[in-house]
Amino acid sequence: MYVALMTVIITAMLNLHVLIKLEPCPPALCQAVAQQYPLSPPAGFGDYVELTALHLSANEVELLFTIRQPLPIGYSVAVDVVAADGTTVAKTDTLILKARDLSEGKQWLEHIKLPADALKQGSKLGIAIHSKSIQLLNVSYPKTDNDGKRVLIDFAADHKSTDVAVQRLYN
Repeated sequence: MYVALMTVIITAMLNLHVLIKLEPCPPALCQAVAQQYPLSPPAGFGDYVELTALHLSANEVELLFTIRQPLPIGYSVAVDVVAADGTTVAKTDTLILKARDLSEGKQWLEHIKLPADALKQGSKLGIAIHSKSIQLLNVSYPKTDNDGKRVLIDFAADHKSTDVAVQRLYN
């Protein structure tokens, strides 16, 4: 009985996008984020996805992704706050639902909540994409760690946010 119930729950969660139409990213919003907060160069995740923009606020990061080729079901984006010595201060994992059924060139925006005060303890964001079995996609970006499986973005130097709360962290 328990296995049957869990199977129904997991199937419902994996097909949630059909029940609730998730808007991957309204074109005007995608364009605004891409123009205001571009990540240059973009970070590639395998042959599937490119991270093209990033906006960091006090306790949230917005990631704008572009599809290179359809992403298989069951992938997640991991965002870690990393200290200067390389230790992970905070971790979040978010199942990628908005990218379902998107074709090449389409974009989606992930809003990821970070633990309160996590940014004050770290100096970098580590971003990875992984399957259900935690197999990380290879990344192409100038700064990586974890054997080229995680993008490292120094938010104190590489990416200045216009958010006032985050600006206080830099001063």
